[in-house]
Amino acid sequence: MAMMKNVMVEMTSYIQAAGTEETLTVTIHVKGEYGYRDGKHFLSFEEREEEYPSAHTKTRIIVSGKELTVQKKGTTTYDMRVYPEKNIPFTHKTPYGIFSFSVKGNTVSCEASEEAFILSAEYEIWDNVSVVSRNELKLHAIFEP
Repeated sequence: MAMMKNVMVEMTSYIQAAGTEETLTVTIHVKGEYGYRDGKHFLSFEEREEEYPSAHTKTRIIVSGKELTVQKKGTTTYDMRVYPEKNIPFTHKTPYGIFSFSVKGNTVSCEASEEAFILSAEYEIWDNVSVVSRNELKLHAIFEP
């Protein structure tokens, strides 16, 4: 297993619903853990909802080459893989129901230094026939001393 480092994570998601000009921006700040092994970057953290203190979601992010995997388990659950120019199906379970989508990756890039891990991804969420949303993910994980 990779040696894990404690990190402070800032993750911002930009979501533009199809047919609109407006972009929803969601930013979280959480403590997490980062590791690197066999050419893969691993990042894990837990998200909590302010309105519902008992609600939480464990998030694990894996980056291998150009492929991004986002695994969430808790209040919302899914295993989403983003790979440029591929349309990959996934199931999203929420308190409101279970939804089937696919994700088409546009770009996935990351870099790691002695101080931080930085991830950027652009992708589209599709239902069976059309784009539901265009999304951009920016993540910056600063290694703690």
